[in-house]
Amino acid sequence: MKVEDIPFADEAFRAAVLASGETEAEAVRVVRARKQKISSARGIEHLPNLEVLDLTRNRLTELDLSGNPKLKQLFLGNNQLESLDLTGLSQLEGLEIFMNELESLDLTANARLEILYANGNEFDEVDLSANPALCEVQLNDNRLQRITLPEGDTLESLCASNNRLSEQAVAALRSALSGCSVRL
Repeated sequence: MKVEDIPFADEAFRAAVLASGETEAEAVRVVRARKQKISSARGIEHLPNLEVLDLTRNRLTELDLSGNPKLKQLFLGNNQLESLDLTGLSQLEGLEIFMNELESLDLTANARLEILYANGNEFDEVDLSANPALCEVQLNDNRLQRITLPEGDTLESLCASNNRLSEQAVAALRSALSGCSVRL
């Protein structure tokens, strides 16, 4: 399918995809569209080989990535997302979802995830046990009462200040991450 024939719901998103310079939908690997006032990414399902998507600082309230299984880098900070399904993104390595309205985060299908920036959401708990490749995690300014860590020693940095972690939870995290930079 030609990029120009994709039925996009948002003209600013269409322009961003066209700016990739690719004419065939299957050839589009990178879409960058920061601060473009994009409110819908419908049509993205026609980009099956997309590896990098940057829609930081837009107006997205929903995003269906089920047609983009090759995504490796996903930048969605400063939107209005209330939910995000990442189950089909097994190649995902970097995820920036800071400053959204997310209440839950399921990362069980993202074993290759190395970087997670999820500051400023509404998480009560985050389970990172299925993410053994994680090296940097930012979870500041949430409602976290519990963080479940990945096995292994790849984690280099954990920032989770301004949450609702008990003193016991903080002590347990510090103990488990003795060789890591921790800011709680």
